[in-house]
Amino acid sequence: MSFPARKIEDLHADGATNLTAEQVREAAMSLSPDQREDLAEALFASLPTDPEDEAAWTSEIARRIEDLRTGKAKLIPAEDVFREAEDLLR
Repeated sequence: MSFPARKIEDLHADGATNLTAEQVREAAMSLSPDQREDLAEALFASLPTDPEDEAAWTSEIARRIEDLRTGKAKLIPAEDVFREAEDLLR
């Protein structure tokens, strides 16, 4: 993952040594969509996680898999979901 630092370097060249969140956001918006996606993923991955949240999601995933395995729940094809959503919006 490589990000062009040109915009941020320009901010530093202008004497900005402590970038504000707004300056970083503005520089990030000059990146390509793929680069912004990479940056967003890196930033998200850097956030702290709550062990209780992780445990809750692990439990929820296991429950959903079991519901599918036992037939209590069924998968719905994406095309059907999108078609129904479009019908509701009309």
